[in-house]
Amino acid sequence: MSHHIFYVANTQADNLGDLVINTLLLKELSNRGSLNINVRGCSSNYRGMLDSVNSSKTEKSYPLYVLSMLFLSLKGEKVSFYLKPGHFYGNDGGAVKKTITLFCYILMKFSGVKISRLGASLGPYRPISGKIERFQSLFFKAYTAREYISISYAKKIGIKNLEYCPDMAFLLDKDKSPASHHEGPVIISFREKTLSDDTENLELAPTLIAAASHFKGKPMLAVSQVTSDAPHNQALADKIDSNVKHVIFDSLDDGSKIFDTYSKASYVLSNRLHVLLFAASKGAIPIPIIDKDKHIKITGIFDAANLGDLIFDVNSKDDIVKHLIFVEENRTIIEDKLELAFEQQKNKILNFFDK
Repeated sequence: MSHHIFYVANTQADNLGDLVINTLLLKELSNRGSLNINVRGCSSNYRGMLDSVNSSKTEKSYPLYVLSMLFLSLKGEKVSFYLKPGHFYGNDGGAVKKTITLFCYILMKFSGVKISRLGASLGPYRPISGKIERFQSLFFKAYTAREYISISYAKKIGIKNLEYCPDMAFLLDKDKSPASHHEGPVIISFREKTLSDDTENLELAPTLIAAASHFKGKPMLAVSQVTSDAPHNQALADKIDSNVKHVIFDSLDDGSKIFDTYSKASYVLSNRLHVLLFAASKGAIPIPIIDKDKHIKITGIFDAANLGDLIFDVNSKDDIVKHLIFVEENRTIIEDKLELAFEQQKNKILNFFDK
Protein backbone atom coordinates (compact mmCIF):
# COMPACT_ATOMS: atom_id res chain seq x y z
CA MET A 1 0.00 0.00 0.00
CA SER A 2 1.34 3.44 -0.97
CA HIS A 3 1.79 6.06 1.73
CA HIS A 4 0.63 9.52 0.62
CA ILE A 5 1.82 12.44 2.75
CA PHE A 6 0.26 15.91 2.47
CA TYR A 7 1.62 19.21 3.79
CA VAL A 8 0.57 22.88 3.51
CA ALA A 9 3.88 24.75 3.43
CA ASN A 10 2.87 28.43 3.61
CA THR A 11 4.49 30.17 6.60
CA GLN A 12 6.00 33.52 7.67
CA ALA A 13 7.85 34.81 4.62
CA ASP A 14 10.19 37.12 6.55
CA ASN A 15 11.34 34.50 9.05
CA LEU A 16 14.22 32.47 7.67
CA GLY A 17 14.12 30.20 10.71
CA ASP A 18 10.57 29.08 9.93
CA LEU A 19 11.48 28.36 6.31
CA VAL A 20 14.43 26.22 7.42
CA ILE A 21 12.56 24.12 10.02
CA ASN A 22 9.70 23.48 7.60
CA THR A 23 12.19 22.33 4.97
CA LEU A 24 13.93 20.07 7.50
CA LEU A 25 10.63 18.39 8.39
CA LEU A 26 9.66 17.99 4.74
CA LYS A 27 12.96 16.32 3.88
CA GLU A 28 12.30 13.73 6.59
CA LEU A 29 8.74 13.21 5.38
CA SER A 30 9.91 12.74 1.78
CA ASN A 31 11.82 9.62 2.93
CA ARG A 32 8.66 8.04 4.29
CA GLY A 33 6.21 8.14 1.43
CA SER A 34 4.96 10.02 -1.60
CA LEU A 35 5.04 13.64 -0.43
CA ASN A 36 2.72 16.26 -1.89
CA ILE A 37 3.40 19.86 -0.82
CA ASN A 38 0.82 22.62 -1.22
CA VAL A 39 2.91 25.71 -2.07
CA ARG A 40 -0.05 28.07 -2.45
CA GLY A 41 0.97 31.46 -1.01
CA CYS A 42 4.65 30.55 -0.65
CA SER A 43 7.29 33.06 -1.73
CA SER A 44 9.41 32.31 -4.80
CA ASN A 45 12.52 31.91 -2.63
CA TYR A 46 10.77 29.48 -0.29
CA ARG A 47 9.61 27.50 -3.30
CA GLY A 48 13.24 27.36 -4.39
CA MET A 49 14.19 25.89 -1.01
CA LEU A 50 11.39 23.34 -1.36
CA ASP A 51 12.78 22.26 -4.73
CA SER A 52 15.47 20.43 -2.75
CA VAL A 53 12.73 18.19 -1.28
CA ASN A 54 11.75 15.09 -3.25
CA SER A 55 8.03 15.77 -3.70
CA SER A 56 5.22 16.81 -5.99
CA LYS A 57 3.79 20.34 -5.68
CA THR A 58 0.31 21.80 -5.96
CA GLU A 59 -1.45 25.15 -5.45
CA LYS A 60 -4.94 23.87 -4.73
CA SER A 61 -7.23 25.71 -2.37
CA TYR A 62 -7.40 24.17 1.10
CA PRO A 63 -10.87 22.56 0.62
CA LEU A 64 -9.81 20.98 -2.69
CA TYR A 65 -6.54 19.84 -1.10
CA VAL A 66 -8.49 18.12 1.68
CA LEU A 67 -10.73 16.46 -0.91
CA SER A 68 -7.61 15.00 -2.54
CA MET A 69 -6.68 13.38 0.78
CA LEU A 70 -10.19 12.07 1.39
CA PHE A 71 -10.40 10.57 -2.11
CA LEU A 72 -7.18 8.60 -1.69
CA SER A 73 -8.03 7.47 1.84
CA LEU A 74 -11.49 6.26 0.84
CA LYS A 75 -9.83 4.25 -1.95
CA GLY A 76 -7.98 2.34 0.76
CA GLU A 77 -4.65 4.15 0.48
CA LYS A 78 -2.59 5.15 3.53
CA VAL A 79 -2.82 8.94 3.88
CA SER A 80 -1.13 11.27 6.38
CA PHE A 81 -1.52 15.03 6.83
CA TYR A 82 1.23 16.88 8.72
CA LEU A 83 0.70 20.38 10.09
CA LYS A 84 3.48 22.95 10.29
CA PRO A 85 5.66 23.17 13.41
CA GLY A 86 5.98 26.41 15.35
CA HIS A 87 4.04 28.41 17.94
CA PHE A 88 0.24 28.33 17.83
CA TYR A 89 -1.81 30.94 19.69
CA GLY A 90 -5.23 29.96 18.39
CA ASN A 91 -5.72 33.34 16.71
CA ASP A 92 -4.88 32.30 13.15
CA GLY A 93 -8.12 33.22 11.38
CA GLY A 94 -11.64 34.10 12.39
CA ALA A 95 -14.63 31.99 13.30
CA VAL A 96 -15.37 30.99 9.70
CA LYS A 97 -11.85 29.71 9.09
CA LYS A 98 -11.79 27.84 12.40
CA THR A 99 -15.13 26.21 11.60
CA ILE A 100 -13.94 25.12 8.15
CA THR A 101 -10.71 23.73 9.60
CA LEU A 102 -12.56 21.80 12.29
CA PHE A 103 -15.01 20.38 9.73
CA CYS A 104 -12.09 19.26 7.55
CA TYR A 105 -10.40 17.54 10.51
CA ILE A 106 -13.61 15.65 11.29
CA LEU A 107 -13.89 14.49 7.67
CA MET A 108 -10.24 13.43 7.64
CA LYS A 109 -10.54 11.52 10.89
CA PHE A 110 -13.54 9.50 9.81
CA SER A 111 -12.18 8.81 6.33
CA GLY A 112 -8.94 7.40 7.76
CA VAL A 113 -6.51 10.31 7.20
CA LYS A 114 -3.89 10.45 9.97
CA ILE A 115 -3.32 14.03 11.20
CA SER A 116 -0.09 14.96 12.99
CA ARG A 117 1.54 18.11 14.29
CA LEU A 118 5.13 17.76 15.47
CA GLY A 119 7.30 20.22 17.39
CA ALA A 120 4.79 22.92 18.35
CA SER A 121 4.35 25.38 21.20
CA LEU A 122 0.82 26.14 22.35
CA GLY A 123 -1.04 29.13 23.72
CA PRO A 124 -1.97 31.05 25.59
CA TYR A 125 -5.42 30.80 23.97
CA ARG A 126 -8.49 32.89 24.51
CA PRO A 127 -11.21 30.79 26.22
CA ILE A 128 -13.17 29.99 23.03
CA SER A 129 -9.97 29.23 21.09
CA GLY A 130 -8.84 26.88 23.85
CA LYS A 131 -12.11 24.95 23.65
CA ILE A 132 -11.80 24.65 19.87
CA GLU A 133 -8.18 23.47 20.18
CA ARG A 134 -9.18 20.88 22.77
CA PHE A 135 -11.89 19.53 20.45
CA GLN A 136 -9.59 19.52 17.41
CA SER A 137 -6.95 17.56 19.30
CA LEU A 138 -9.31 14.59 19.44
CA PHE A 139 -8.89 14.05 15.70
CA PHE A 140 -5.07 13.87 15.69
CA LYS A 141 -2.91 10.78 15.47
CA ALA A 142 0.07 12.70 16.92
CA TYR A 143 -0.60 15.93 18.80
CA THR A 144 2.66 17.20 20.27
CA ALA A 145 4.42 20.10 21.94
CA ARG A 146 8.14 20.88 21.87
CA GLU A 147 8.49 21.84 25.54
CA TYR A 148 6.95 20.83 28.83
CA ILE A 149 5.54 24.27 29.56
CA SER A 150 3.17 23.90 26.60
CA ILE A 151 2.35 20.36 27.68
CA SER A 152 1.44 21.60 31.15
CA TYR A 153 -0.67 24.40 29.66
CA ALA A 154 -2.46 21.98 27.32
CA LYS A 155 -3.37 19.71 30.20
CA LYS A 156 -4.67 22.72 32.10
CA ILE A 157 -7.16 23.52 29.32
CA GLY A 158 -8.26 19.90 29.05
CA ILE A 159 -6.12 18.46 26.21
CA LYS A 160 -5.26 14.92 27.27
CA ASN A 161 -3.54 13.30 24.29
CA LEU A 162 -0.50 15.60 24.08
CA GLU A 163 3.01 14.14 23.72
CA TYR A 164 6.49 15.65 23.77
CA CYS A 165 8.27 16.11 20.42
CA PRO A 166 11.32 18.41 20.17
CA ASP A 167 11.77 21.42 17.92
CA MET A 168 12.55 20.55 14.29
CA ALA A 169 15.86 22.45 14.46
CA PHE A 170 17.27 19.40 16.24
CA LEU A 171 17.03 17.58 12.90
CA LEU A 172 20.07 19.59 11.82
CA ASP A 173 23.37 17.74 11.65
CA LYS A 174 25.49 18.78 14.63
CA ASP A 175 28.99 19.92 13.72
CA LYS A 176 31.77 19.51 16.23
CA SER A 177 33.32 22.70 17.56
CA PRO A 178 36.92 23.08 16.33
CA ALA A 179 39.48 24.92 18.44
CA SER A 180 39.30 27.86 16.00
CA HIS A 181 35.73 28.48 17.18
CA HIS A 182 37.01 29.60 20.55
CA GLU A 183 38.42 32.78 19.02
CA GLY A 184 35.66 33.37 16.47
CA PRO A 185 33.25 36.31 16.52
CA VAL A 186 30.56 36.72 19.15
CA ILE A 187 27.14 37.07 17.50
CA ILE A 188 24.23 39.03 18.98
CA SER A 189 20.71 38.70 17.59
CA PHE A 190 17.57 39.93 19.35
CA ARG A 191 13.92 39.98 18.43
CA GLU A 192 11.79 43.06 18.69
CA LYS A 193 9.01 42.05 21.05
CA THR A 194 11.02 41.18 24.13
CA LEU A 195 12.65 44.59 24.18
CA SER A 196 11.08 47.53 25.98
CA ASP A 197 8.32 49.67 24.52
CA ASP A 198 10.32 52.91 24.58
CA THR A 199 11.38 54.60 21.38
CA GLU A 200 14.93 53.24 21.45
CA ASN A 201 14.20 49.63 22.44
CA LEU A 202 17.62 49.37 24.05
CA GLU A 203 16.95 47.91 27.49
CA LEU A 204 19.32 45.02 26.77
CA ALA A 205 22.16 47.35 25.82
CA PRO A 206 23.83 47.52 29.28
CA THR A 207 23.94 43.72 29.49
CA LEU A 208 25.38 43.45 25.98
CA ILE A 209 27.89 46.25 26.57
CA ALA A 210 29.15 44.34 29.61
CA ALA A 211 29.31 41.16 27.50
CA ALA A 212 31.22 42.97 24.74
CA SER A 213 33.69 44.30 27.29
CA HIS A 214 34.22 40.77 28.62
CA PHE A 215 34.74 39.41 25.12
CA LYS A 216 37.22 42.15 24.12
CA GLY A 217 39.64 40.75 21.60
CA LYS A 218 36.87 38.86 19.84
CA PRO A 219 34.99 40.66 17.06
CA MET A 220 31.28 41.18 17.70
CA LEU A 221 28.71 40.80 14.94
CA ALA A 222 25.01 41.66 14.97
CA VAL A 223 22.88 39.28 12.91
CA SER A 224 19.22 39.58 11.93
CA GLN A 225 17.70 36.23 10.93
CA VAL A 226 14.22 37.79 10.79
CA THR A 227 13.77 40.90 8.68
CA SER A 228 11.68 42.77 11.26
CA ASP A 229 14.49 42.43 13.83
CA ALA A 230 16.92 44.48 11.74
CA PRO A 231 16.19 48.01 13.10
CA HIS A 232 16.50 46.83 16.69
CA ASN A 233 19.69 44.87 16.11
CA GLN A 234 21.18 47.87 14.33
CA ALA A 235 20.24 50.11 17.27
CA LEU A 236 21.76 47.66 19.73
CA ALA A 237 24.93 47.38 17.64
CA ASP A 238 25.28 51.18 17.52
CA LYS A 239 24.78 51.42 21.27
CA ILE A 240 27.38 48.74 22.04
CA ASP A 241 30.09 49.96 19.69
CA SER A 242 30.07 51.83 16.40
CA ASN A 243 32.44 49.20 14.99
CA VAL A 244 29.96 46.34 15.45
CA LYS A 245 28.91 45.19 12.01
CA HIS A 246 25.32 44.20 11.27
CA VAL A 247 24.35 41.51 8.76
CA ILE A 248 20.76 40.90 7.68
CA PHE A 249 19.73 37.47 6.39
CA ASP A 250 16.21 37.63 5.04
CA SER A 251 14.01 35.07 3.33
CA LEU A 252 15.91 35.58 0.09
CA ASP A 253 18.71 33.52 1.61
CA ASP A 254 18.39 29.78 1.22
CA GLY A 255 19.99 29.24 4.61
CA SER A 256 23.50 28.52 3.36
CA LYS A 257 24.89 32.00 4.04
CA ILE A 258 23.59 32.28 7.57
CA PHE A 259 24.82 28.80 8.49
CA ASP A 260 28.23 29.74 7.10
CA THR A 261 28.23 32.80 9.38
CA TYR A 262 27.26 30.71 12.41
CA SER A 263 29.98 28.16 11.59
CA LYS A 264 32.62 30.80 12.34
CA ALA A 265 31.14 32.05 15.62
CA SER A 266 32.43 31.25 19.12
CA TYR A 267 29.32 32.31 21.06
CA VAL A 268 25.84 33.47 20.15
CA LEU A 269 23.81 35.71 22.48
CA SER A 270 20.16 35.87 21.50
CA ASN A 271 16.49 35.66 22.45
CA ARG A 272 15.62 34.03 19.12
CA LEU A 273 15.19 30.26 19.51
CA HIS A 274 16.28 29.32 16.01
CA VAL A 275 19.23 31.69 16.02
CA LEU A 276 20.46 29.85 19.11
CA LEU A 277 19.80 26.32 17.80
CA PHE A 278 21.03 26.98 14.25
CA ALA A 279 24.28 28.45 15.62
CA ALA A 280 24.64 25.56 18.08
CA SER A 281 24.35 23.08 15.21
CA LYS A 282 27.41 24.69 13.63
CA GLY A 283 29.55 24.49 16.78
CA ALA A 284 28.91 27.85 18.46
CA ILE A 285 27.89 27.99 22.13
CA PRO A 286 24.32 29.37 22.41
CA ILE A 287 23.62 31.71 25.32
CA PRO A 288 19.94 32.68 25.63
CA ILE A 289 19.55 36.15 27.18
CA ILE A 290 15.87 36.22 28.08
CA ASP A 291 13.19 36.86 30.65
CA LYS A 292 12.77 33.23 31.77
CA ASP A 293 9.24 33.74 33.06
CA LYS A 294 7.92 35.43 29.91
CA HIS A 295 10.02 33.77 27.23
CA ILE A 296 8.80 30.30 28.09
CA LYS A 297 9.44 28.84 24.63
CA ILE A 298 13.23 29.06 24.94
CA THR A 299 13.13 28.28 28.66
CA GLY A 300 11.10 25.12 28.06
CA ILE A 301 13.04 23.88 25.04
CA PHE A 302 16.47 24.41 26.62
CA ASP A 303 15.35 22.81 29.89
CA ALA A 304 13.91 19.80 28.03
CA ALA A 305 17.25 19.34 26.25
CA ASN A 306 19.19 19.63 29.55
CA LEU A 307 20.68 22.96 28.42
CA GLY A 308 18.96 25.23 30.91
CA ASP A 309 22.22 26.26 32.60
CA LEU A 310 23.15 28.21 29.46
CA ILE A 311 20.27 30.66 30.01
CA PHE A 312 20.92 34.12 31.45
CA ASP A 313 17.79 35.56 33.02
CA VAL A 314 17.67 39.35 32.50
CA ASN A 315 15.38 39.70 35.53
CA SER A 316 17.73 37.93 37.91
CA LYS A 317 20.32 39.67 40.04
CA ASP A 318 23.05 37.59 38.43
CA ASP A 319 26.01 39.24 36.74
CA ILE A 320 26.28 38.60 32.99
CA VAL A 321 30.08 38.55 33.18
CA LYS A 322 30.04 35.82 35.85
CA HIS A 323 27.65 33.83 33.65
CA LEU A 324 29.95 34.18 30.64
CA ILE A 325 32.96 33.11 32.72
CA PHE A 326 31.01 30.03 33.85
CA VAL A 327 30.21 29.16 30.21
CA GLU A 328 33.82 29.67 29.10
CA GLU A 329 35.28 27.63 31.95
CA ASN A 330 32.89 24.77 31.20
CA ARG A 331 33.05 24.96 27.41
CA THR A 332 34.22 21.37 26.90
CA ILE A 333 31.44 20.01 29.11
CA ILE A 334 28.88 22.24 27.37
CA GLU A 335 30.04 21.10 23.93
CA ASP A 336 29.51 17.49 24.99
CA LYS A 337 26.05 18.34 26.34
CA LEU A 338 25.13 20.01 23.05
CA GLU A 339 26.29 16.97 21.07
CA LEU A 340 24.18 14.71 23.26
CA ALA A 341 21.19 17.05 23.16
CA PHE A 342 21.09 17.13 19.36
CA GLU A 343 21.48 13.34 19.16
CA GLN A 344 18.78 12.58 21.73
CA GLN A 345 16.30 15.19 20.54
CA LYS A 346 16.68 14.14 16.91
CA ASN A 347 16.01 10.52 17.81
CA LYS A 348 12.86 11.54 19.67
CA ILE A 349 11.58 13.32 16.56
CA LEU A 350 12.39 10.38 14.30
CA ASN A 351 10.54 8.01 16.62
CA PHE A 352 7.26 9.74 15.75
CA PHE A 353 7.63 8.85 12.08
CA ASP A 354 7.92 5.18 12.99
CA LYS A 355 4.74 5.03 15.09
